[in-house]
Amino acid sequence: MLNIEVLATVIVFLASLAAFIYGVVTILIRKKALYLKMIVLAVACILISRLYLVLQYLTRGEIPDGFHVGILGGVGCFLFLLSSNYGQMDSLADDGSAQFAKYRLISWLAPVVLIIVYIPTFMAGGTLDKVVGYTVAMVFVVISARFHLKHLIFPDVDYGIIKCIRGYNALALLLCLAVTVTFMSEVNSFTYLYLAANIVIAGCCVAILPVLRKEAAKWTI
Repeated sequence: MLNIEVLATVIVFLASLAAFIYGVVTILIRKKALYLKMIVLAVACILISRLYLVLQYLTRGEIPDGFHVGILGGVGCFLFLLSSNYGQMDSLADDGSAQFAKYRLISWLAPVVLIIVYIPTFMAGGTLDKVVGYTVAMVFVVISARFHLKHLIFPDVDYGIIKCIRGYNALALLLCLAVTVTFMSEVNSFTYLYLAANIVIAGCCVAILPVLRKEAAKWTI
């Protein structure tokens, strides 16, 4: 499992590094909208978490087991994703009226699915600190997933802002699923599933900022 774990870590590290550089050059330096900047910072959190693991391997010859600082990078990533969608976008589309109740209800399917995927983590006999660390991170993953699904299906009422970035929300929702699978498969030692999930994470890192930048260019307010 160690060699696969190292390979997966390096793949995501390189992908997130490339994505962060892209974000700095095309979004941060050019002073784009705050929403876009928050997604760049979410990618930066993934980069920092994987950089920590790479440095641990280079200096100690192993990927840390159990709870470690790198897990906090994942928490930070989904905090930024959640803050951007809940704080920046949700109130623009959802006024809390009854006509949108079905979309709010359907959006809870994302957390339900992710929780079902994650449940085997508690049955694998992993170390307590690792399971607790992953479970804390999952709180932010499942809440973020709810808003990504909500904004993927929610009808735009006035400005078309939500509709414009559906591609981004689809990628972010896929990222939530891939991270969940990564946690579950790592604890259960599902080696190739773990590698596949990390490859998906890497792909999401590379694609998410270019897609968001292209879609956000259609905003008219």
